Amino acid sequence: MGEELAARWLARRGARIAARGARIAGVEIDLVAHTRSGPALVEVKTARLPWLEGSRGLDPRFRPGLRVGWARLRRLRRARAAAGKDFRIDLLEVALAPDGSCRIRQHVDLRRPLPAPGAGRTLEARACF
Repeated sequence: MGEELAARWLARRGARIAARGARIAGVEIDLVAHTRSGPALVEVKTARLPWLEGSRGLDPRFRPGLRVGWARLRRLRRARAAAGKDFRIDLLEVALAPDGSCRIRQHVDLRRPLPAPGAGRTLEARACF
């Protein structure tokens, strides 16, 4: 469900989804997207939350993207090396609330696991729809 929401969210922002669940260099890539700012290998992390606080984004006490550690990032880098230098690695955090609402936070050009400072540009969390 999270990958579908993420793909639709990216498409509404002008991205073209080239592949879902692609295998590149033996690494499963959730989404391969061509965005306005260039091609991206997109890792999607989804969580069902008991709450979503505030109208501006994800509850800071729980972030699905925190599950992307160094080991996963190394695998994503291996896939990027095989895909080509033009690709970047993006992370989309999808948080689903019990009331059916959701929030998505996009981290562009992920370079280190969250929540390290300088992990990549973070676009403000927005409602899915």
